[in-house]
Amino acid sequence: MQEIVLTGNIGKEPEMKYFESGKCNVNFSIAVGRYDFQKKEKVTDWYNIVAWEKLAERIGEHFTKGKSVYVVGTLKKETYKSQNGEEKTAIKVTATDIGYSSALATVSGEVFKVENRFNSDNKKVQTIYLKDNDVVLINTNDKIEVNNSQFLTALCQVKLNDKEIIGKALKIDVVDLKNNVSTEMIKEEFQADVIDTQDIPF
Repeated sequence: MQEIVLTGNIGKEPEMKYFESGKCNVNFSIAVGRYDFQKKEKVTDWYNIVAWEKLAERIGEHFTKGKSVYVVGTLKKETYKSQNGEEKTAIKVTATDIGYSSALATVSGEVFKVENRFNSDNKKVQTIYLKDNDVVLINTNDKIEVNNSQFLTALCQVKLNDKEIIGKALKIDVVDLKNNVSTEMIKEEFQADVIDTQDIPF
């Protein structure tokens, strides 16, 4: 099967389905625009998407019709007969990853857990967990170090996988709850920054 990356808008509201086996999936469609050189105009291709288990549950919770997303998955062509007996081909994508195509979000909360490690470039990476917040933050900038018992507000890029919601920190403002001292970290040209999969603790 061929891997494919699609960027478009969700056209069909994600529809959850649960099975007697305990498994679940979600089905939805996305509209992908492209330029048709033969017609010399912009056209829209529709793709049917299916996702399973934890990824399906997160899509059902966080994604709705009209949102601009990217989808990574495997491409499969299926043939079927229409009501009038004609044989037709449908393209179906089984999603392995999904995220907002231009997702920037502000996340805040009290830090209750920080994991420190070094990536393949020997650069320090912090994985930050906040109280009562589903987003797991990734801090790859050594200008500021986040610790427990701090209150944090961060501008981040959001990425969704089948385990958790990942937010790569682009700007962080931290207040030490013990002495109320505030520090700030800013990454220049943050909108051009992308999530490095090496920094994501899968």
